Amino acid sequence: MRKLLCVLLLVAGCGRAPKKPVWVIEGCASTSRVTYNLHKITPLALEHGAINLEGYRTVLFDHDTSRPIGKIETLTFKHQSLFVTIIISPSEQALWGKIREGTITGLSISVLPIEQEYTYFEEFDEGGQIATKVVILEVSVVSIPANPDCRISTWRVRYE
Repeated sequence: MRKLLCVLLLVAGCGRAPKKPVWVIEGCASTSRVTYNLHKITPLALEHGAINLEGYRTVLFDHDTSRPIGKIETLTFKHQSLFVTIIISPSEQALWGKIREGTITGLSISVLPIEQEYTYFEEFDEGGQIATKVVILEVSVVSIPANPDCRISTWRVRYE
């Protein structure tokens, strides 16, 4: 009886379609820290600017509009930072390999500044721009992020 039950369970599972792997990355896409190119986005501007991403979820590679590589699954704003969960396209096998091996580790955003002002950043002994109102245009997986806090924190494969 036990063998028959095992055979029935095996046969019952044979008609199911195999689950497909889904490549997932998570990380911080932006913070209110001053970037290497002397730009800063206020926390409120960052939080409000992310609203645009609710309707436009395409993720690019290195901000290249001709290179869409995935889509944003979730957006979370916490600790004055924008965190994302991204699904990488199955057609991006080489990129996925570079993410897994740690060759590509950065995340970044492109913004359209609506309101900004010039300010002096003491820590750099230079002036730069502080944006108080922005529209976030896109999120990118990048080789070198302008903001050193913006990194892929985890990657995983999930099956659906």
